[in-house]
Amino acid sequence: HVQTNWHRRSTLARQTARLLNSVSTWEGINEEFSQGVALGFLAVEWLADRAGDPVIFEYYRLLPEAETWEEAFEAAFGIAVDDFYEAFEEYRAEVAPPNDDASSP
Repeated sequence: HVQTNWHRRSTLARQTARLLNSVSTWEGINEEFSQGVALGFLAVEWLADRAGDPVIFEYYRLLPEAETWEEAFEAAFGIAVDDFYEAFEEYRAEVAPPNDDASSP
């Protein structure tokens, strides 16, 4: 069942050529909601595989006391946000590259 959900999300993520950082705001995600959410799920799965599931909860624990979400993100995951976006796009190119007919920003 988990593999089926992952396949569904990766299929949706392939329908957009948008970069993850372009769908990380409400304005960006509203244009291609389903694809943006699927892309976000792939990103969270990548982070959990890299850092472990408990770190996801640590990020949310740090959010209220951090000045920005980026500060909480970097403290929890040990990676700068820009470095994360770059590493994720490399991962995505391997596991869920955009289809040839995918929309782009």
